[in-house]
Parts: sequence; C-alpha cells; structure tokens
Amino acid sequence: MAISLTKYTQSKWLKGSDLPVGRLTPLTVKAAAEFTFEKTKETKLTLDFHETAQSLAMGRAQIETMQTLFGGNTDLWVGQRINLQPAPSGFADKPTILITAAEVMPTFNGQQVGSAATQPTLQPSNDNPF
Repeated sequence: MAISLTKYTQSKWLKGSDLPVGRLTPLTVKAAAEFTFEKTKETKLTLDFHETAQSLAMGRAQIETMQTLFGGNTDLWVGQRINLQPAPSGFADKPTILITAAEVMPTFNGQQVGSAATQPTLQPSNDNPF
C-alpha cells in the first residue's frame, strides 16, 4: 500500500503556488483566528477550512475583501463559502491569493443542501391579456 507523503511535505500555510492556475478553488471557512509566527513574532489573522488541512495567513487586502463580503465580525465568516485563486504579485515573483465570494448555497440547520441558489427567471407569456 502506497503512503501519501503530502502530510509530511505540505506546508501548514496555503500559498498562491499551491492553487491551480486559472481555476477557482472553492472552500468553506471553518475558523478565523489570530496566529503569532514564532520566528518574526508577527501576528496574522488566519482562516482554516473544512476542505484542506492548510490555513491561510491573510494580508491586509485579503482581510479587507473578507470584511467587504461578510462584515467585520469574524465569527460570521465561519461557514461562508469563498473561492481562492492565485494571482501575480510584485513580491519575488510569488503568486498571492485572491478571495472572491462563492455561489450562495441554500442551507438547512446550518448544512448546505441542494444546488446553488439562483434568481427566478420570469418568462414572458402571451396568455396575459393586459
């Protein structure tokens, strides 16, 4: 039986280079927390996800995007669906990560069900005499 080496080689931190180029990666926020990096003593806001063991240490632009999408209370970010996408950055040719809102999914008791919610489409009718 082959052993997956990913858990031994994969970084705890999600980087732009971990994401597929030209594709959105949909994820569900599991938790938002602060993390202090031991080496630099810098504290960052981080996101954990249900779909991956990797966490995202957010920069200012990513935090502003999350705040615009879901508000300033990080507790309300939990359970939200977002898309991550790699994007060019000016830092040592390392891609950064863009955050966008994912499709809104209907929920029941906090669990996603069915397919993406859509706006109803009104069809013109010739039966209407008015």
